[in-house]
Amino acid sequence: MAGYLQKILEPLPELRRKLNKDTARDNYGSSPSVQQTAPEDAVNLTYKRSVTPIIEEAEKAIQLFDAVNKGDFADVHRLLMSGANAKTRMENGWAVFHAAVKGKNWKIIQHLLDTDHTSINTRMNNGWTPLHEAAKGGVKQIVQQLLEEGAIVDARMNDRTYNGRTPLHEAVKKKDIDIVQLLIDKSADVNANFDNRWTPLHEAVKRKSKEIVQQLLDNGADL
Repeated sequence: MAGYLQKILEPLPELRRKLNKDTARDNYGSSPSVQQTAPEDAVNLTYKRSVTPIIEEAEKAIQLFDAVNKGDFADVHRLLMSGANAKTRMENGWAVFHAAVKGKNWKIIQHLLDTDHTSINTRMNNGWTPLHEAAKGGVKQIVQQLLEEGAIVDARMNDRTYNGRTPLHEAVKKKDIDIVQLLIDKSADVNANFDNRWTPLHEAVKRKSKEIVQQLLDNGADL
């Protein structure tokens, strides 16, 4: 993630410098008596006006990711209030909301939801949702709150390797009995499979968790 942000960040100072130089020329480079702008200057001015908002949005996106990753609620709030896009995402689909869930800071999570509630089920390119991330993270309260906010309990990944993998698979992999039960209580499919074969029960056996194996069987898992 940091590498991708750095790729975005590196060109920005140079673009800023160029735009500032062009602005100075626009303001001071011509005689006040000249009423017409040279065609190339007009093109530069149009370019500057079109590019500046893009640069500003990119800068805010980077700052928002940074604030979320640091768990800095005040900075997150400031950026959102100044127009940072709550839907900001990486090239691979990793969104600010995924990062907030990974950071396990419910105050930031809730603020992002208040700004854009559709983030609750935002997906990476491979189908990974915030609920997958929460189940992987092992904080029951966050899983529960996401479900109460409308997270899809059986959200499935869609990439070639993990096609069909659900948050329940992640909770079983984590060997978190409480989150497994919470997802089951919210009607998670105990027989959901990915790659057309691998169910939560397979995962529990692989992790050598007798308690979760029994838990899944008690809740209808197929042998």
